[in-house]
Parts: sequence; C-alpha cells; structure tokens
Amino acid sequence: MTRDEILAMKPGRELNIAVAELVMLREVVIDEIFGEMERQIANDGSSTYTNLEPYSEDASASQLVVDRMLALGHGDAVLWKHYGNGRYAQAEAICKAALLVVLGMRDEKNVSPMTDEEKKHKELLDNIIEIELSMFEQVRTSEPSLCKDKPEAFKVMRGMTHSILSTETLESYLGDLYKAKTEGRNLLTEKYARMDNIIPPLKTNRLIDDIVKIETRWMGELSQKYPRSFKGGAGGFELYLSSELETYSDETIKLYFGDVSRAEKEGRNLAEEGYTRLFQQIGYTSIDEMERKREQEIN
Repeated sequence: MTRDEILAMKPGRELNIAVAELVMLREVVIDEIFGEMERQIANDGSSTYTNLEPYSEDASASQLVVDRMLALGHGDAVLWKHYGNGRYAQAEAICKAALLVVLGMRDEKNVSPMTDEEKKHKELLDNIIEIELSMFEQVRTSEPSLCKDKPEAFKVMRGMTHSILSTETLESYLGDLYKAKTEGRNLLTEKYARMDNIIPPLKTNRLIDDIVKIETRWMGELSQKYPRSFKGGAGGFELYLSSELETYSDETIKLYFGDVSRAEKEGRNLAEEGYTRLFQQIGYTSIDEMERKREQEIN
C-alpha cells in the first residue's frame, strides 16, 4: 500500500479494515451472523470479538485510533482531529494520518543519523518543553484548554515554535527557565498575565518590537501564500509573541533576534519552516499539500 493509495481511499469498509489490521493490529474476520468482526488476541492467548468499528466514518470511533497512536508514542496524533473538514472529514483524516505513520511513509530508513549538534539541539528542546509543560499545567485559566487536557498537543506546538531557534538561543532560554524555577517564578503564568494586561510590562527591550515585526511579516506572508491554512489577523499573534518575549532574559532576546535577523537576510521564513515540520508530523509532505487538500474540500 503506497502513500497515494492511502490518500485516495474513501471513508468506509476498505479504510476501516486497513486501520483495524495495520493500526489497531486486529484480525478482521467474517461471522455468518454478525458480519465483519475484529478479533483481538489477549496476552493469555484468548480472543475477543467486536464489530468492525467505523473508524473512518465516525468521530468517536476515530478517537480510538488517536488513543492507539498516543499509546505508541506518536504525541502529534492529538492534533489530527483538527485537520479535515467537509468532504475530507476528521475521522477520515485521522485514519489516513495513522496509516501513513505506521507504514513508515516518511521513509525514515533514508534519514541520515543526527549529528552531535542536532542531538544537542534536540536534547535542549526536550528539556525546555518538559519545564514549560510543568509550568503550563500550573497556570490558572478561566476557560478550558485543549492543551491542558491533551499535554501532548502542548508539546507538539511548543516543539514547533522552538525548533526554528539556534542551539545557542535554546541554551540561553533553558537557563532562563532554570533561573525562574529557583526564584519560584512561572514564566507561563507571567506570559498569560501580560496577555490579559493583569500585570505591567516585565521589561522594555527594543529588540522585542523588532522580532515581533519580523515574525508578524512572516505570518502575513503565510496567510497570503496559504489563505485556507492560515486565517485570522495578526493582532493576537503580536500580543502572544511580545508577551512571551518579555519573560525572556535580555541575552536570550539578543540571541533570538540574531536568529530571526539572519534568516530574514537569507530570505528565509522561519514561521513557514516551523509549520512545515508540524504538517509533516501529521502526515503531509508540505504546507502546499495541506492547502491543496483544503481547496478540494471547498470545491
């Protein structure tokens, strides 16, 4: 089964069976009375039979697929239900994303081993996200939060945000987090308090405005290039980013500005690079593919 064959499948029996066998690892058998059944073998060798779930046709059934992928360590699965509207329904999108992952459509065997620098970058990223998640879980919010209910979603989104930064910037920011912990501060609480204008500005640094201008321009370019995948104004983004940057040390802000200014001089859009990584995690090869899919849904 190829990637194109998976994407071409329609919601229904064929896709449901593929998910049952390849994702859920259950044998599909036909019972004379009950029809198609899923056979699950327990550790003691006993078997249980249940009706074939409509994984690609029903939202509650597709959640079983998400739970299965989370158990396999694919935290990005919590985001799959946000992709696929109209003709390309959520349940269908979840099933296809899961199949692409379990069948190794990302061609992981051809990926070069990580360099020492890449390993260091990933280790810093993992440490940062773990501390941020711990801080985030302590933030009191007036509204329910998807990320609080699904911490893996928080990890994926923060990983996308920080992945575009250099090793030096991540090292400095990790130092900020460690320092905040020793001082009893919660940088995530401070960020959201600034967003709600509950507390006064944490600092004034002209580089914050420069960074926000560059990244806002990048987000604007994304909206123009991919109008169906990126919607909404820049006001919320500007507030979010500036509030977060105020929690950083001046040294981290300086390094962060170096990252974005170098990328700007090279004609790169770090926002696009970050979202490209995110979309690849959920089974798309690029943002272009996501945009084409949404255009097909509209038409």
